[in-house]
Amino acid sequence: MIANLWQDVRFGSRMLMKQPGFTLIAVITLALGIGANTAIFSVIYAVLLRPLPYPAAERLVILTTTGDLPTYVSYPEYVDLRDRAHSFDDSACFVDDVFNVTGVELAVAVDGRRVNWNFFQLLGVKPQVGRLFAPSDDQAGAVPTAAISDALWHEKFGGDKTVIGKTISLDGSSFTVIGVLPPGFEFERHDDVFVPLGLWFVPGHNLLKRDNQSSHVRARLKPGVTLTQARADLAAVAAQLEHEYPQTNRGRSAGAERLSDCSLKMCGPCCSSC
Repeated sequence: MIANLWQDVRFGSRMLMKQPGFTLIAVITLALGIGANTAIFSVIYAVLLRPLPYPAAERLVILTTTGDLPTYVSYPEYVDLRDRAHSFDDSACFVDDVFNVTGVELAVAVDGRRVNWNFFQLLGVKPQVGRLFAPSDDQAGAVPTAAISDALWHEKFGGDKTVIGKTISLDGSSFTVIGVLPPGFEFERHDDVFVPLGLWFVPGHNLLKRDNQSSHVRARLKPGVTLTQARADLAAVAAQLEHEYPQTNRGRSAGAERLSDCSLKMCGPCCSSC
């Protein structure tokens, strides 16, 4: 059998040498085909097959709502859902933002988020340097603090651990850097700066208005709670809110989708985070 295979290889080689044009086209076609298939598989694996890099990721869900802005909620609405729904171990709210960062080598505009103090706790994320937010950071009147990405740390601070305690200016306001996130950390998109959402919770602020539906919610199901049960739980609370706040919540309901099922796992239709 080996002898026959060797004869076939020699015969095939001679035929290819006699037709170099055909051989070149065949090699290029094979290379393109292999390359395209490899690229497609890499994308499919990264987007659809690779598990999310969080503990018990199968229990992480996106809170969804119906209304003018699907999946967005007002902060008071989030608090009501958090306190009245019983299907979740934990939940956190965040608002997407863009910050103009100064006080470093160069002024730069970066994507960032204003987050509840337990946002990183919900995801099981720990800092590589310093600490992340505590409840005392996440309230009006607290000393403004910030956590920065590994990329920003290296790009603007040279990876120097003395960055902890330094002050940076975000949109003209001073924030103290308290922590650096682990390398490669991204949640649905790349962000370089995180600050506590509660800093803006002063009386009359737009974020505290029930008709300001600009916040996102992520939550973790309790062990043993199914997605169907959680959806029923949220819908029941939403019905209560519709009755209590008809001006802002009429026609609004609430539900949940697994984060792992979200289209592209980042900035997809059910995330609405772009």
